[in-house]
Amino acid sequence: MSRFRHAWAVALVALFLVPSFAMAQFKAGDFELTLTGQGTNGPDFDGFSAGATVGIGYFATDALELAVRQNVSYNDINGTSTNRFGVGGGRATWSGTTAVAADINFPGMGKFVPFIGANIGYTYGSGDVNDTFVAGPEGGIKWFLTDTAFVQLIAQYEFNFDKGSSSSAFSDGAFIYGLGIGTRL
Repeated sequence: MSRFRHAWAVALVALFLVPSFAMAQFKAGDFELTLTGQGTNGPDFDGFSAGATVGIGYFATDALELAVRQNVSYNDINGTSTNRFGVGGGRATWSGTTAVAADINFPGMGKFVPFIGANIGYTYGSGDVNDTFVAGPEGGIKWFLTDTAFVQLIAQYEFNFDKGSSSSAFSDGAFIYGLGIGTRL
């Protein structure tokens, strides 16, 4: 058992030391490609969905990134309430979201590049999925493992537009968490 612990300790140290030389410096004109997996829950943690997103980003400046993302999600919600996709009552459905985003990246932290921004898109699907526009703030961090490859953690809060201009449109939103990989092209 002791050797097993030592092997884990060595692997963990190597994971943190090997990428320590990576420096993340995006430049205007750079592109990035990301693949992210995510899970979603409602504000009361009353349902779950999972999906994958592919995105392509373009750096208009060294810090400003403009991105297009395509998501495909599987929703299996239990209970009687509906989530941001309009899914409820225990019916499993598929949906997609096509979105654009603008993020400000904060370079200068070596291999870590935090970012904040916002996105807007359109969610669509079949069955009980309500086709609607969605939008919200987002933020996260990119951890560069090499000069071009990184791991990305992103958190978003999205609300849908089919609630109109009522105050409940924002409070009935959904948290979306994603963990993915990416590369600077």
